[in-house]
Amino acid sequence: MQSPINIYTNECRPNVDYGGRPCVQQVGLRPVFWNLGRSSDEPLKVYLKDCSNCKPCNNPNNAYTLTLVAPGKALPVSLAPESGGCNSWESCKTAKGYAAATLTYQNSIYGLREIVVRTPSEHTIDGVSAAAEVQLVADLIDCVKCVCAGWGTAGYGGPRWCCCSPNNNDKSVLIQSLLLVRGKGPGPGWVSGLASVAAQADGAPAPLVPDLLFRDIVASMHPAMNKYFLYEGSLTTPPCTARVQWLVVKPMLEVDDNALAALAAVTVGGNSRPVQALNGRALAVAGTVQL
Repeated sequence: MQSPINIYTNECRPNVDYGGRPCVQQVGLRPVFWNLGRSSDEPLKVYLKDCSNCKPCNNPNNAYTLTLVAPGKALPVSLAPESGGCNSWESCKTAKGYAAATLTYQNSIYGLREIVVRTPSEHTIDGVSAAAEVQLVADLIDCVKCVCAGWGTAGYGGPRWCCCSPNNNDKSVLIQSLLLVRGKGPGPGWVSGLASVAAQADGAPAPLVPDLLFRDIVASMHPAMNKYFLYEGSLTTPPCTARVQWLVVKPMLEVDDNALAALAAVTVGGNSRPVQALNGRALAVAGTVQL
C-alpha cells in the first residue's frame, strides 16, 4: 500500500448514488494534539537533502528536498505495560516531558522528526496537484496509558499501565500533510521566511531564519485543521516503507507566487513521487483537529 494517492473529496452520504464513483467514509471526530516541547524556544534548522556543503547543488538526477529540523529529540520507549514514558492519561495526552514536539493521535504519541517540502504536491485532490506540499514527519515514541484490565484493584499490587485503546501503535510513522496553493495574499510569515532563505540552504542544517519557530507553523495550520483525510500508505522516498499513517489536511493554504517559485527553485530535478494506485484502500475524512 503505497503513497501518495489521489484523494477524492465526495463524502459518503445515505441514499446518495455517486454513479459508481468511490466516496470518502466519514469517521467523526478524531482530535490531534500537538505539544511544542522545546520548539517554542529554538528556531527550526533548514537544509537541503542530498546537497553537499559545496554548492551549487544543481544535479537534475538528485531529488533535493528543502527540509526543516525541529529542536530536541523524543526517543522511543517500550510500549509494554510498566514501561517508561508517561504514566497517566493526562500526562500522556499532552506528552509533557519530551524535548521534541510531539503529536498525539488515537492514543499514540509521535515525535516530530522533520518537515519536508515537496514541489509540486505529491497528493492530488480530485486529480489536481497543488503547487507544493508540506509534510510533518513523526515517529511513534509512546502511547497514552490506561490501567490494564484486571489491575489496579485490591490484590493485584497496584496499577499496571497499558496503552489505551483504540490506538495507532501499528503505524510506526505518521505524516501530517498541508497543501499549498497560489493565492492573492502573501500567506503565512513562516512560508515567506523559508522561501527567502531557500537558495542559501545546503547539506548542513542551520538556523537560516532566526525567528522561524515550529509553533508558527502549527498556528498557521490551526484554522485549516477542522477537517482532514486519513489513510494507510507509505513513505514516498526509498525504501518506501509501508504502514504509514497519513493525515492530509483538507483546506489548502494560500501562498503568493514568489514564495512558491523560491521553494520550487531548489528542487531542480523534482522531488515528488507520482500518485500510486489506491488498490481498494479505505479513504476516510475526520473532523475537529485540535492543538
